Amino acid sequence: MYSLPQEIIARIASYLDCEVDQSHIPLAFRQRAPSRLPPYATISRQWLYAIERRTFHTLRLKSTELHYFADILVGHRRTALAHLRFEVVLPAYDDAACARFEREKDRARNNEAFTDAIRGLFRVLKSWEGEDDIAKERRTSVIAVPVPTCSFALDLCEVYSPMDGVHRGLEKYNDDNFQYQLGRRNDLFHHRYEHSIIKILLPEDLPSFSCVSHFRVAVSYPRTVEPRSIAAMAEKLEGLRNIEWTLNDNEKKYVQVRQENRYTQNLDFAQSLPLLTRPPLQTLRLEYYHEPPSNHSFNPPPASLPPNPQIDHLSRSLHTLTLAPALTDIDLTGPIVISPSLFWLGEGEAPPLWPNVRRFHVTFGIETPDGGWYFERDPRPHEEEEDEDNEDDDDVSPTSEDDDEVAENEEEDDPLPPDTFHPNPTARLTGSLPHNSFRTFPSPTTIPPLLLSMARAAACMPVLRRFSLAAELHSAEGAQFEVMYLGKAEKCVYDRMEEGDEGKERVYWQVGGWRPGEEVGKAWDEGREGVLMRFLEW
Repeated sequence: MYSLPQEIIARIASYLDCEVDQSHIPLAFRQRAPSRLPPYATISRQWLYAIERRTFHTLRLKSTELHYFADILVGHRRTALAHLRFEVVLPAYDDAACARFEREKDRARNNEAFTDAIRGLFRVLKSWEGEDDIAKERRTSVIAVPVPTCSFALDLCEVYSPMDGVHRGLEKYNDDNFQYQLGRRNDLFHHRYEHSIIKILLPEDLPSFSCVSHFRVAVSYPRTVEPRSIAAMAEKLEGLRNIEWTLNDNEKKYVQVRQENRYTQNLDFAQSLPLLTRPPLQTLRLEYYHEPPSNHSFNPPPASLPPNPQIDHLSRSLHTLTLAPALTDIDLTGPIVISPSLFWLGEGEAPPLWPNVRRFHVTFGIETPDGGWYFERDPRPHEEEEDEDNEDDDDVSPTSEDDDEVAENEEEDDPLPPDTFHPNPTARLTGSLPHNSFRTFPSPTTIPPLLLSMARAAACMPVLRRFSLAAELHSAEGAQFEVMYLGKAEKCVYDRMEEGDEGKERVYWQVGGWRPGEEVGKAWDEGREGVLMRFLEW
């Protein structure tokens, strides 16, 4: 046993902790059995190494456990770490506070707790680079395998207070919800903090380190983290190669909050993105979620800052980020609200170059950043539909006041009644009601510039294999909008509809009976000589 190669021991260990098949058990009732590995770690040093390589491969860490993490993750255990899932635990609040919207004091406490948690984690990870115990073990270890360099994926997976939703305990949550339905309990549940933004204080003070290669973020709901804070964290990850973020651009009630999240004068998401164009960055996956108004007669507010809402700073900064020299795969979804400057900054600007981009996909929203629409009602003859909207809906602005919450300047100690939430008035003010969807036909004023910028950008991608631009139309008639470029070696389901297209550069247009203008077609012909244009019906 002691003479077995380390690779054989590691292979044996991989069979010792196989999970019991629970595929026949409903997902909600499955249970994770305790690990059977720890006893085998006492056999020998080689077995200890093999077992700990599996034990510390993936860890889920709460911010309240950081001191244990710092003490336990030492030596070769650090090099075993491949995936760290980090949860930030915010201050708790009592049952009475469940019926009150968060005040400035609450937000300040949350920001301090979030800052302390992220700063504490970053300091621990930074300290790993200042110690030489791993290098020393690499030189003196009796284990007959090289110890790899420490590099892992960091996943910011949850930010919550112990009283948020099911975190208060499933039994208590169900009982609280039952009492609320009976009218015996005042509770706002997630509405208590749905308009609060959590942020890092003094992000420039975070330490830099290089052991994180993949940075995932999935904290867009129900707690929202300021996008600028996420970008500030990424700036400190010097070995970052992959970005995978799910962020929130769905603040509808407070327009200025959304505008400042996309761009503010000092600490902003848009301006911080170009700082991430360091050489190691290879993949970018950003889901920047925004739900369009369900009432298509609604006038959406601009997402860009006044006094010049025509300049979409987010799209311009994402454009700069996509030019990172080593970037190969780009996936922007949400649907994300973008402008043509995502692909092309405008006339008079130097032509961009995406030297290594192979795949570029965008799923965009039907709104424009300046408060317009990319789609309109189909002008062609069609069966008349009942129009659910009324004239008043067009004049409604999401900045209008309602009685959902008390004034922010009220003192917490005042004997005020519980706050209330009225979903229907809020939904009408933000365009979520009434449901009135009809925008399925590309607008002749807003869609052509977007498609033209895409065609021009495709000409500046020398190794491009696949480039697609799609919109979510939510049409009952099955209307779709997608433009997809495929390189000579690429294949897709559309190839079966057009025989003989394989092995050639082609652009498939899933746009129904609509056709792009001559200028767009000319840009494709000039940029990708010999490209085939294929139009598909719904």
